[in-house]
Amino acid sequence: MKKKLLAGLAVGAMMLGMAGVANANTISINFDAVTTYASVDQFYNGGTDSAGASGPNYGVAFFGFVTITGYGETSQPNLAS
Repeated sequence: MKKKLLAGLAVGAMMLGMAGVANANTISINFDAVTTYASVDQFYNGGTDSAGASGPNYGVAFFGFVTITGYGETSQPNLAS
């Protein structure tokens, strides 16, 4: 009886562990929506960049990163440096 109970608990624990992994979402952050030459700041934390543009809430904040255009590009993609 104890072996069956332990085996059941082990399987249940494994299923709970795998359920957390199965629900994980991958979030890809680019800096194209942030205003060019603005500080990223709270843009990806449901706030705004230094120019006032608001962004999605991914729970990520950047401090000291400013967007620039990519190597001689005249438009997107933006980079953060």
